[in-house]
Amino acid sequence: MDQQGFNQWAPAYEQTIDRTQGYPFEGYEEVLRYCRNQRPAGSVLSILDIGIGTGRLSQELYEQGHEITGLDFSEEMLRIAADRMPEGRLYKADFAEGIPGAIMELKFSCILSTYAFHHVDDDRKIQLLRLFAGRLRKDGVIAIGDIGFQTSQDREHCRLEAGDNWDEEEWYIAADEFLPKLDKAGFKAGYRQVSGCAGVLTLSL
Repeated sequence: MDQQGFNQWAPAYEQTIDRTQGYPFEGYEEVLRYCRNQRPAGSVLSILDIGIGTGRLSQELYEQGHEITGLDFSEEMLRIAADRMPEGRLYKADFAEGIPGAIMELKFSCILSTYAFHHVDDDRKIQLLRLFAGRLRKDGVIAIGDIGFQTSQDREHCRLEAGDNWDEEEWYIAADEFLPKLDKAGFKAGYRQVSGCAGVLTLSL
């Protein structure tokens, strides 16, 4: 889906998620909760939310007093996020193209993202993770929640069950394939399956 599609979807985005059964949004809230809980200890953290969307992931952290920086390519999604987090630093940008200049000047305690990285293939995922990891403070953590699977066989099983609902234009990781690539790229990485079609990658350097 392109930028215009997300702009049009923005007002109904969360309602769509909340009423979806099974793939692709099964376990959505559990994925968000698990991602939030991967943040390091600290009363005030600097957090980057990649593909912040409507701010559903970061709003709770913002309300706890953490500093939120977010980027998204949909101005309508960002408008909703700004209403929820008026003091947040929000940037209109496509993360798949790299880091906006303003964010290149910042360092973060934690980098989070949910339901965004499936828009790029595995090689580009690793390139982007390396790039964003350069914005982490010492002992920082990256947590990526998304549609994903423990094994490629699990992914194929979900694809067959989903039938015509399966999105052939998205790239979903299988941990048995992707974790070795992350290891080769220099990351310490783990994966937790949260639902039948979604899980969370945790990474550090």
